[in-house]
Amino acid sequence: MSNFLNAIQVILGAFTENCLQFVTEFWYGILLPFVGWYFKRSRGKKKYIQCPKDPINSTQLELQSQVQGYIEDMLRDLKADRVLIHKFHNGGKYHTGVSTQKMKLVYEASKRRGRRVKNELAGDCFLLEKMGGILKKVVDKKYLYLIMCRDRDVFGMTPYFQILEDDDVYANHLSILRSNGKWRNIGVLSIHWFESKKSLTAKEAMRIQDAQTHMSLLLVGDTKGYPANQI
Repeated sequence: MSNFLNAIQVILGAFTENCLQFVTEFWYGILLPFVGWYFKRSRGKKKYIQCPKDPINSTQLELQSQVQGYIEDMLRDLKADRVLIHKFHNGGKYHTGVSTQKMKLVYEASKRRGRRVKNELAGDCFLLEKMGGILKKVVDKKYLYLIMCRDRDVFGMTPYFQILEDDDVYANHLSILRSNGKWRNIGVLSIHWFESKKSLTAKEAMRIQDAQTHMSLLLVGDTKGYPANQI
């Protein structure tokens, strides 16, 4: 009888030892690594959540990089010397309380940076009225192709024309960027050539129109260049 009990004790001891070894291996080899991975994954997700009101987020950066890519492609494809995008904004009020309509240079791709464009058009305070009849023609016709030596008699008195002329711009293609193609004027696309460029080819005109369509869609959601109270 005692031999039988001793045998039972040996069997139970071996079984218990094996069970403890299995539990230990399962705990340290499988369960703990899984728990650690799960919590690390959860904390990682929370770490990268951004405030939707933050204008400097991944969506804005993606939009802006795409717009910049379009104007750099145009600079190359059109063999231009400078491509600019100005955004329209309400920069403040006159002493009468009437809003001042202004524009701000927000995107630029350039082979040559002009002194006056850099110093005057690149700021926050270029009034739209300084474009004079040029802007009206662009809005009415949806585009305007200026040749500085040819159009000086018509537009030469406007500060915008004088700035480009002082920078030795030979030709300037201007077009309005509109949200949804219709109801809201977002800004103006301005393409400069310093060498003789009498007109656009049909292929070049289609290239610009295609880029305008894509950039307008992107600029609708882009906050770059707007004062904080207009975002």
